[in-house]
Amino acid sequence: MKKLLEKAFTLVELLIVIGIIGILAVILLVTLNPAEAQRKARDAKRIKDAGTLQVIMEQAVADNLINGSIAAGTAGTITGPTGVNSGAKVSARKTQDVCTSANWLGFDICAYAKSTPMDPLNGYEATLVNLTTAGTPEYPIYRVRVVGIDYEINVRQESTGNVTRLTGDGGDADKWFEIASGPFTYLDNTKGY
Repeated sequence: MKKLLEKAFTLVELLIVIGIIGILAVILLVTLNPAEAQRKARDAKRIKDAGTLQVIMEQAVADNLINGSIAAGTAGTITGPTGVNSGAKVSARKTQDVCTSANWLGFDICAYAKSTPMDPLNGYEATLVNLTTAGTPEYPIYRVRVVGIDYEINVRQESTGNVTRLTGDGGDADKWFEIASGPFTYLDNTKGY
């Protein structure tokens, strides 16, 4: 019996080991920051969707579906230069848009994609980077503007690690990640979109 007791851990030793494991777990969680990882994952989807929208727009321009403007009367019409967005600044979650002309782009994209890309937070607020009033939640949306056969695609970013993407994309607005076929002159930066 004495040999068995000598080989066992004491309660103090167990508590010390559990304490060390707890401290390491807290350090690991702080280092990994799961909320930031989720924001980066959503931002990666936004960048991918911007590329998908670019392919759709290039094909639509080549097929002469777009010449001068996107169809009028679509949901989320933006004032200013011709354009539409994937959602209004209201808390109304939309289902994934279809490829028919009932989507937020306002023209049939079934030949190019199965559905119209939409923001992963579609209808939910998030704190986005490079806003006029920092820290104020907004509804992230995608936006497409068209002038003639030139277009500009805009998506927001959530992760503070992606600020350089907003300022280094060659666009004219530091609030959006932008892709354009022509000059970046379609946004009204004074309105803080």
